[in-house]
Amino acid sequence: MQLFKVPPGQRANVIIRLLTVCVLITVPFIGIHFVTSGQTVCQGSPEEPCYKIAYFRDVSSRVAFWEAQDACEMDGGSLLSIENTAEQKHIEHLLGSGITDGDFWIGMTRVEDETAQEPGSFASCPNLYRWTDGSVSQFR
Repeated sequence: MQLFKVPPGQRANVIIRLLTVCVLITVPFIGIHFVTSGQTVCQGSPEEPCYKIAYFRDVSSRVAFWEAQDACEMDGGSLLSIENTAEQKHIEHLLGSGITDGDFWIGMTRVEDETAQEPGSFASCPNLYRWTDGSVSQFR
Protein backbone atom coordinates (compact mmCIF):
# COMPACT_ATOMS: atom_id res chain seq x y z
CA MET A 1 0.00 0.00 0.00
CA GLN A 2 1.10 3.54 -0.67
CA LEU A 3 -0.10 6.43 1.41
CA PHE A 4 0.64 9.93 0.30
CA LYS A 5 -0.52 13.53 0.44
CA VAL A 6 -1.72 15.33 -2.66
CA PRO A 7 -0.46 18.95 -2.62
CA PRO A 8 -3.36 21.46 -2.76
CA GLY A 9 -2.16 23.01 -6.04
CA GLN A 10 -2.06 19.63 -7.77
CA ARG A 11 -5.35 18.15 -6.55
CA ALA A 12 -7.13 18.70 -9.85
CA ASN A 13 -4.32 17.01 -11.77
CA VAL A 14 -4.23 13.79 -9.77
CA ILE A 15 -5.13 10.77 -11.90
CA ILE A 16 -5.27 7.27 -10.51
CA ARG A 17 -2.96 5.27 -12.76
CA LEU A 18 -2.76 2.13 -10.69
CA LEU A 19 -4.56 -0.96 -11.96
CA THR A 20 -5.32 -2.15 -8.46
CA VAL A 21 -7.90 -1.06 -5.94
CA CYS A 22 -7.36 2.65 -5.29
CA VAL A 23 -9.16 4.70 -2.72
CA LEU A 24 -8.99 8.45 -2.26
CA ILE A 25 -9.77 9.50 1.27
CA THR A 26 -10.41 13.14 2.06
CA VAL A 27 -10.66 14.46 5.53
CA PRO A 28 -12.54 17.70 5.97
CA PHE A 29 -13.57 18.71 9.47
CA ILE A 30 -17.15 17.59 8.81
CA GLY A 31 -16.38 13.95 8.10
CA ILE A 32 -14.60 11.33 6.04
CA HIS A 33 -15.51 10.52 2.45
CA PHE A 34 -14.45 7.37 0.62
CA VAL A 35 -14.22 7.46 -3.17
CA THR A 36 -13.34 4.27 -5.01
CA SER A 37 -13.50 5.64 -8.55
CA GLY A 38 -10.78 7.60 -10.32
CA GLN A 39 -12.24 10.93 -9.19
CA THR A 40 -10.37 13.49 -7.17
CA VAL A 41 -12.46 14.67 -4.25
CA CYS A 42 -11.16 17.31 -1.87
CA GLN A 43 -13.43 19.28 0.39
CA GLY A 44 -12.54 21.99 2.83
CA SER A 45 -9.80 24.55 2.77
CA PRO A 46 -6.58 24.34 0.74
CA GLU A 47 -4.68 23.85 4.00
CA GLU A 48 -6.33 20.48 4.60
CA PRO A 49 -4.42 17.67 2.89
CA CYS A 50 -5.99 14.98 0.78
CA TYR A 51 -4.90 11.45 1.51
CA LYS A 52 -4.86 8.85 -1.21
CA ILE A 53 -4.46 5.24 -0.27
CA ALA A 54 -3.48 2.84 -3.02
CA TYR A 55 -3.94 -0.65 -1.66
CA PHE A 56 -2.60 -3.76 -3.37
CA ARG A 57 -4.62 -6.84 -2.44
CA ASP A 58 -2.37 -9.14 -4.44
CA VAL A 59 0.88 -9.62 -2.52
CA SER A 60 2.81 -10.04 -5.77
CA SER A 61 1.73 -6.51 -6.82
CA ARG A 62 3.24 -4.81 -3.80
CA VAL A 63 6.12 -2.45 -4.39
CA ALA A 64 9.40 -1.49 -2.77
CA PHE A 65 9.87 1.87 -1.03
CA TRP A 66 11.42 3.68 -4.00
CA GLU A 67 8.79 2.27 -6.38
CA ALA A 68 6.05 3.53 -4.05
CA GLN A 69 7.69 6.95 -3.93
CA ASP A 70 7.94 7.08 -7.74
CA ALA A 71 4.28 6.06 -8.13
CA CYS A 72 3.18 8.79 -5.73
CA GLU A 73 5.22 11.40 -7.57
CA MET A 74 3.73 10.28 -10.91
CA ASP A 75 0.29 10.94 -9.38
CA GLY A 76 1.33 14.43 -8.27
CA GLY A 77 1.83 13.58 -4.60
CA SER A 78 4.44 12.25 -2.25
CA LEU A 79 4.68 9.52 0.34
CA LEU A 80 3.07 10.57 3.60
CA SER A 81 4.96 12.90 5.91
CA ILE A 82 3.42 13.34 9.33
CA GLU A 83 3.63 16.81 10.82
CA ASN A 84 2.15 16.39 14.30
CA THR A 85 0.54 14.02 16.78
CA ALA A 86 -2.99 14.89 15.65
CA GLU A 87 -2.19 13.94 12.05
CA GLN A 88 -0.55 10.71 13.19
CA LYS A 89 -3.63 9.76 15.22
CA HIS A 90 -5.84 10.57 12.24
CA ILE A 91 -3.77 8.36 9.93
CA GLU A 92 -3.83 5.57 12.53
CA HIS A 93 -7.63 5.85 12.56
CA LEU A 94 -7.84 5.67 8.76
CA LEU A 95 -5.54 2.66 8.61
CA GLY A 96 -7.38 0.97 11.47
CA SER A 97 -10.68 1.20 9.61
CA GLY A 98 -9.94 -2.08 7.81
CA ILE A 99 -8.81 -0.60 4.50
CA THR A 100 -5.39 -2.24 4.75
CA ASP A 101 -3.69 -5.28 6.15
CA GLY A 102 -1.14 -3.11 7.94
CA ASP A 103 1.64 -2.98 5.33
CA PHE A 104 2.27 0.50 4.00
CA TRP A 105 5.00 3.00 3.17
CA ILE A 106 5.41 6.47 4.63
CA GLY A 107 7.89 9.06 3.41
CA MET A 108 10.58 8.82 6.06
CA THR A 109 13.94 7.43 5.08
CA ARG A 110 17.37 7.13 6.60
CA VAL A 111 19.92 9.72 5.50
CA GLU A 112 22.75 8.21 3.48
CA ASP A 113 25.25 10.78 4.72
CA GLU A 114 27.65 8.95 7.04
CA THR A 115 28.65 12.22 8.71
CA ALA A 116 25.14 12.73 10.10
CA GLN A 117 26.08 10.80 13.24
CA GLU A 118 29.31 10.16 15.04
CA PRO A 119 30.10 6.47 15.63
CA GLY A 120 28.63 5.24 18.91
CA SER A 121 26.53 8.37 19.42
CA PHE A 122 22.80 8.11 19.96
CA ALA A 123 22.20 11.80 20.67
CA SER A 124 21.93 12.72 17.00
CA CYS A 125 19.66 9.82 16.02
CA PRO A 126 16.81 12.10 14.80
CA ASN A 127 19.27 13.66 12.37
CA LEU A 128 19.63 10.30 10.64
CA TYR A 129 16.13 10.47 9.12
CA ARG A 130 14.36 12.83 6.74
CA TRP A 131 10.98 13.16 5.06
CA THR A 132 11.19 12.39 1.34
CA ASP A 133 8.90 15.30 0.40
CA GLY A 134 11.45 17.74 1.78
CA SER A 135 9.25 18.92 4.65
CA VAL A 136 11.14 20.17 7.65
CA SER A 137 8.81 18.87 10.34
CA GLN A 138 10.73 17.55 13.31
CA PHE A 139 7.83 15.27 14.29
CA ARG A 140 9.02 11.68 14.58
